[in-house]
Amino acid sequence: NIGAWQSTTPLLFSGPIGGGAGAHDSAAAAYGNHVYLTGGEYSSATITAILSFRNRIKRATINPDGSLGNWLDLGIALCPIGQSCILPFGLQDHKVLIYKHPSGTTPYLYITGGIVSGPTATDDTWYAPVNPDGSLGTWIQGPDLDQRRHGHDVAIVNNKLYVYGGTFN
Repeated sequence: NIGAWQSTTPLLFSGPIGGGAGAHDSAAAAYGNHVYLTGGEYSSATITAILSFRNRIKRATINPDGSLGNWLDLGIALCPIGQSCILPFGLQDHKVLIYKHPSGTTPYLYITGGIVSGPTATDDTWYAPVNPDGSLGTWIQGPDLDQRRHGHDVAIVNNKLYVYGGTFN
């Protein structure tokens, strides 16, 4: 059984267009004691008509009681050399997962597809190592998907990444 839902640390965006909440059509994955939120579309609380695609990566620590610590925007935080603090480009309606091969020592965060601007989707795949401290290493571009797609889903079965469904354009 699942217990009652509880509120935790809100996700807020701050930047050149003002502050606000959101992350419409973002993607999230958890590994170890961190949860990562990538991309999405944020709406400004001060300029509500502006919606823009973001290349942001946010990370929060998962506390022992299941609550989340404060969200850290890796693109605003000091970004050490060799770490990926933003996505290769702004994405919305993409998918992300984190996987460590059974014979490997390093987990990787994978990003597939998504909308890059307007209704235009991408067929890109990207991945970055998840470092022991929860930061991300340098992005590596993977093979293109068979089609440009967004709103799809992903799974790993027998050490193979499957991308299926979605809207193609």
